[in-house]
Parts: sequence; C-alpha cells; structure tokens
Amino acid sequence: MSNPIELGADPSGTQDSTQILQDILDREQRLLLPAGTFLIHSLQLRSGMHLELSEGSALRALQVHAAYSEFTPFIHIQNAEGVRISGPGQIRGGGPHWYKPSGLRIDGPHPRHCILAQNCTNLVIDGPTLSESVIWTCKIEDCRDVQIRNLCIRNPVWVFAQCTDGIDVVCSENVLIEDCDIETGDDAICIKSHKGEPEFADWRPEDFQPVRNVTVRRCRLACNCSAAKVGTETASAVEGVLFEDLHIVMHPGAVPDAVPGNPRPSCAATAALAVYSVDGAHVRDVCFRNCRIERAAAPIHIQLQRRSNRTQGPIGSIEGIRFEQIRCEYAEIASCIEGDGGIVRDVELRDCRIITREAPGPIRIPPRPSGRHPSCRLYDHLPAFGLWTRCAEELRLIDCHFEDQGNSSRPAILHQEPDAEAIDPS
Repeated sequence: MSNPIELGADPSGTQDSTQILQDILDREQRLLLPAGTFLIHSLQLRSGMHLELSEGSALRALQVHAAYSEFTPFIHIQNAEGVRISGPGQIRGGGPHWYKPSGLRIDGPHPRHCILAQNCTNLVIDGPTLSESVIWTCKIEDCRDVQIRNLCIRNPVWVFAQCTDGIDVVCSENVLIEDCDIETGDDAICIKSHKGEPEFADWRPEDFQPVRNVTVRRCRLACNCSAAKVGTETASAVEGVLFEDLHIVMHPGAVPDAVPGNPRPSCAATAALAVYSVDGAHVRDVCFRNCRIERAAAPIHIQLQRRSNRTQGPIGSIEGIRFEQIRCEYAEIASCIEGDGGIVRDVELRDCRIITREAPGPIRIPPRPSGRHPSCRLYDHLPAFGLWTRCAEELRLIDCHFEDQGNSSRPAILHQEPDAEAIDPS
C-alpha cells in the first residue's frame, strides 16, 4: 500500500494534494491517509474503493474559489458499489472561509457536501468526523443498502453557518444510521423524497424514488432546526422509518438569544421529532421510540399541506405515525398535529411525558400553513399547552402526561375545529 507522503502529498496542509491522493485511489482502490492535514478540492470514490482515515489525519478543503465549479462535492461517490469510508480521521469542509458573518454563504463557487453519495449500493461510512460543511454535510441520494455508523458531525449553529444539515437520506432505501453524534446548524437527520435541486423545479412524484426501510438508532443530536425529521422535501412515498433511542440536546455552541436579523433562534431544536408531507408525498409507517429530549421548541410537529411554489398536484397524506416512550424535559411551546387540505390520520402517542414551560400570553389560533415552509415557531401560545391538533383523525393517546410548568391556565390537549377563525392578538 502506497504512503501518500512518500509520493509527495503534503501533510502540513500547505500544498494541494488532490491529484496524488486520487492517483493512489485509482491505482490501488485503497487509500490509507496517515496523520497530518492534506488539502484537496475533491476526491472521487468509485466501486470497490476504500478511504481509510487514520487517527490524526484530516482532509481539508482547499480555500481557493478557482478550484471549484458550481457543483463540487468534497467526497463524491457516484454510480458505485461497495465503497467504504472508515477510520477516526476528519473530513473538514472549511466552512468558516465560505460564510459571511451573517451565516449566509459568500457568492461564488465553493465545496458543497462533505460526503455526497448518488446512485450507490452497499455503501459503508464508519467512524470519521465531518466538520465545517458548507451545505448538507452527508447526503445519501438514490442509494440502496447503506450503513452509517459512529459518524461524528461538528458544525456551528445556524447564526454562523446556515443549511448545514447533518445527514440527509434522499430517495433511498435500506439505510441504517446508528451510534452517531451530530452537532449542526440546521436539521440533524432528515428523510426526504424530493431532491430539492433547481433542475427539478418542474417535476412529478414519479420522478423520484420512494424512501423505504430507514432505521436511525442510538444517536445524539444537537441542532437549531429539526432533530429527527421526515421532510421537508417530500414528493414520492416515504414508508417504514424508525427513529429509536435518540438523545436530543442543546447545541453546545448555542447563544442565549437570536442574533439580530437572523431568522432562527440559536438555542434548541425547533421541532425535536417532525413528520411533514408538503409536496404531495404519501407518508406512512413512521415510528419514534424511546427518545429523550432535553430541550426543544416543540417536541412533536406533524404537518400535511401543499406548498404552492412546489406542486399543483394532489395533496399527499400522513398516516400510521407512532410516538412511544418520549420524554421531554423542556418544551418551549406545545406539540402540534395539523392538516391543511387533507386529514392527518392514525397517530398514536404512547407512554409520553412532556413538560412545557411556555410563559402565559394571549391565545393564538394560527392561520392555515399552506404555501409556507413548515415551522413550529409559528405556533406559540396555542389554545393548549401540551398538544394542539387541527384536521387530525384517529388520534390515540395512551398513558401520556403533559405538565404545564409555565402556569399558562390552558388545557393540556385541544382539538381545533377545522373552520375555526385564526386569532393573532399581535
């Protein structure tokens, strides 16, 4: 096995080592990266290749605009089978270089995902740390039979780096994510069935593969948006998703208050556990089990609607959603289950304990959400402190307890009539 340093790769992080590292992969199918920091702009992993990152090793993004096209994944795996990325080393996207103080990306070409896998089978990612991503950190798209284990993701909060989802599973099936530790500035783990790229502006649900058989378990999640989510982009079917044994915490880099002009508070997850169908998808058989939430805006958020800017087709559906053994120590607002243009059906909460600490305030009945990005932040001071529903049927609560530590004098649970007029005291 070749030693990259002996072939001229620079472990000091000064010179571009892309070509030397890519040549080793192409020639030997395996690259063992020794300790040191190696600058690259992109590596291509093809069928059968193994990228092994040893202790103390790091791949770091070359901070030169001319090195990138409009679409340059840092590690790109495409149309491949049997690729493996392993070891405790780091993959660093160089995020701070590509962001303005506001958290928005600077103009011009830049590296994108730390890892992007497209149309792959039998993919294994085990052990590395991904950090400083410029956009969705690890994206799995149109893939089958994927295992992601022991992955550590470290990105700053939203106010410093926006749109840095941790792991996005897009139009893929038979995916296992386990024993991961994610701190990021957007959603932590998302299951999506729409690719969300500009070239798919005019689309039909059949343009995308469905999402089937995804398991996420034993993960620690810290983020500014949704911690464990189905959505937001949801066009084709999503079914057979299990989130289990999750620990949802505050991001350690959070600041107490939102930065002026920033659209999202930089504290806890907005929706800890979320299920959305907003682009016509039929979402069914989703289970959240044994999840501990230290703090979140809303512990649970379910929304069925149609975003007018995405599709003019029929509305999708949400049914067969289960929440079991959910513990939330600090909810800022109530959980919400809502349909707009359709009915959310067959939702069960079993053995759930949720503490809400929302301060008293004027009661609000929010307007219908259609056409807007789903956000539980629109749902403060609802008529119930624990769970509020609208256009939801076959809802079952078994051995559930909601505690109002904000002394809001509201009922714990309220089902709102669909024709209730919106009330906004502000």
